[in-house]
Amino acid sequence: MFAGIYSLGAGLGPASAFLDSGPAINVLAIVLTARVLGFDIGLWRTVGAVLFALVVGLGMAGIFRRSEQQKVDAAAIMPVLVKVMGSKSTVTFWAIIVVVATTVGMLYGATRGVNSNLVVSTGGMP
Repeated sequence: MFAGIYSLGAGLGPASAFLDSGPAINVLAIVLTARVLGFDIGLWRTVGAVLFALVVGLGMAGIFRRSEQQKVDAAAIMPVLVKVMGSKSTVTFWAIIVVVATTVGMLYGATRGVNSNLVVSTGGMP
């Protein structure tokens, strides 16, 4: 997905931010973290992942600013050929329903058996 976003014209900074934050802020990871380790840790994990993605994106945009500007300048010189295609989607409604139902089912199944009274051992330390 990173290559697709980058090749469609997004800068290296936004594409890197997406690459970094995508796995960290998916719904299943957030819910499992909050369920197993507590709501506070799940919330801070989510906020931290978004902030870290922002820092990575801005950093990559700053480091590669010169090469990104060369890419923009080269694209401005080339003639633009646009072929407008129909907006017919190849994904059917039922395929979307199956994906969403599967995701919700996995989320429910993963959190159903988790004990909310989980006690973490400190290895004998008080």
